[in-house]
Parts: sequence; structure tokens; C-alpha cells
Amino acid sequence: MPKYDFFISHANANSAWINGYLLDALQQAGVNYHTETAFELGKPKIIEFENAIRASRGALFLVSPDYFTRLMS
Repeated sequence: MPKYDFFISHANANSAWINGYLLDALQQAGVNYHTETAFELGKPKIIEFENAIRASRGALFLVSPDYFTRLMS
């Protein structure tokens, strides 16, 4: 059984909207979510992504030009 309803991934450029609106709205709706801020430091990011997705019923990726830039760096 999944531990989270959603895993949420986004670019830092979208943090204001994510933190200022989306996460609060999900929390008020009783949605249990997981974000990259909970990733274990020093662990390969790809492993953390895999673990987060496996532990969630769904994944929400806020895809923007900044998101793709982040993935390429």
C-alpha cells in the first residue's frame, strides 16, 4: 500500500506557487504528499526519485522550461 497520495516534483523557479498555494491546498484537502525536500542528502537523486514514486499512488511533475533546465544541469 502506498505511503503517499502523490509525489510532487518542480523546479525551484516554481517554488513560490508550489509552497504558497498548491501544498497548502493539498494539505487542507487531506492529501498526503511527498516532495524532493524530503530526499536524503548524499543519496543519488535518481534513487530518491524512484523511492518516492514507488511510495506514492501518483506523481505530479510541474513541467516548465525551468524544470527541463534543471534536469539538464
